[in-house]
Amino acid sequence: MDTPIEQVKRDVIKWTEEMDRIFIDAMLEQQINSNRIGGTFTSTAYKDMVVICSEKIEIPLTKDNLKNIIKTLKSHFNSCYDLFKNASGVQRHAKSRRFEAEEMT
Repeated sequence: MDTPIEQVKRDVIKWTEEMDRIFIDAMLEQQINSNRIGGTFTSTAYKDMVVICSEKIEIPLTKDNLKNIIKTLKSHFNSCYDLFKNASGVQRHAKSRRFEAEEMT
């Protein structure tokens, strides 16, 4: 006898640049508070980041959500780093949070 397969429906969160900014600020705060040891965030850091991000973004988030976003951010960073590492005249400006390049003449 075949048993029915129960489908699990997941809610998909459309992540935005503003959410990135909120999360990155929360990670920086945890880094400053020494809640990142050996390149890894502590359980306390994740608990704090879940609270901060959930309140500011107004979407209930979990530790797993944040870990997935970290993976995505690392992947995007590595892609940008590989693209620009040997490019002269290209730099990232902290204030604008964007890469800028000198115009070629």
